[in-house]
Amino acid sequence: MRGYGPSSLELDRSTLTGRVGTVACELQGVPDMNVLGTIWFGELIVKLRLALLPLIAAFGCPVAFGQALMPNFSWPEMRTTLEALNVAITEQGADGDIRYFDARRGYVVFSIFGFGCDTKEPTQRCSSALLSTSITPKDADSLAKAIDAIDNMAVDDGVSPEGNIRLRRYIMFDEGISPGNLKSNLTVFLNVSQGVATMLLDKGWAK
Repeated sequence: MRGYGPSSLELDRSTLTGRVGTVACELQGVPDMNVLGTIWFGELIVKLRLALLPLIAAFGCPVAFGQALMPNFSWPEMRTTLEALNVAITEQGADGDIRYFDARRGYVVFSIFGFGCDTKEPTQRCSSALLSTSITPKDADSLAKAIDAIDNMAVDDGVSPEGNIRLRRYIMFDEGISPGNLKSNLTVFLNVSQGVATMLLDKGWAK
């Protein structure tokens, strides 16, 4: 069984309460500045977006008005979005009812799993995605130090069943999200994962 999430494979609303979302602007050629801020999703999300519009405009970020919202995603759509971020798909398949991509960008190796899917077929459309990466610690002491040092609201960090450092991020398509928002969520996960991996390697806590 692939280690991709909670003890139960079913991700319902209660599992995902308190998920993190991102208000982002995409600045061409400046990937580290993609994230303008990180917020908790909730009932005030629309008001918060509106309140941030002047700030977004001040930073010269294009606001994606008029983009069609995606109530869910297909695997071809996810592949296209990932490849636009220079991500290579290394494997695709299914683990029971759960379909997935294994992927790589640079030295960040991660997986994407689909949940809330309409069928079990490759043509399925899914209403949520789980991004997960695993980093091997040097030893047990390094594992404890690494978990204590990682402090980023954009990801859920913890220890995998295999004893590795695991970073995860959920993307929910509730009410629909724009293609730009999907791309921003993926970018946040990739940047945070790369940053954490670099920190752990520099400190000698990962191998």
